[in-house]
Amino acid sequence: FISDLNSYRIGPARFRQLRVQTERCQTTRIGIEECYDSYSFSEAEKGVFKPNWVAVNESEDYVPWDLWFVYQTSGETKGVPIIAEKSTYGAGGYVVELGVNNPTGLMVLDQLFKETWIDHNTRAVVTEFSVYNANINLFGCVILTAE
Repeated sequence: FISDLNSYRIGPARFRQLRVQTERCQTTRIGIEECYDSYSFSEAEKGVFKPNWVAVNESEDYVPWDLWFVYQTSGETKGVPIIAEKSTYGAGGYVVELGVNNPTGLMVLDQLFKETWIDHNTRAVVTEFSVYNANINLFGCVILTAE
């Protein structure tokens, strides 16, 4: 049940992160080396990373143990584009499933925090989950976007 005690969450909740690429700044200010642009489809990050967003060397034979740092296309996420206040975000992204119970969800959140899953390149995190209310036989899809 969710907090209304009438509805059930169907399946795991998930986060889908939309990111921009890190760019080298063209500035004369000392100490500023990286710039973070606003989100656009052309500036969206779509790479494969190690935890803490460490770049994977192309010559390295790296196999991720989870997909938290691997970009997934819209076909893989089965997500929808999001029209938000700051930008319109694609249906792909870096996806994390939170699991089906509170202890698992808290463990995943703790690991995401330790691995700096949200950083300066993050432009939006979309939270998605579905609920079912048997009293009125209604399914609801919840999509929350934080920019």
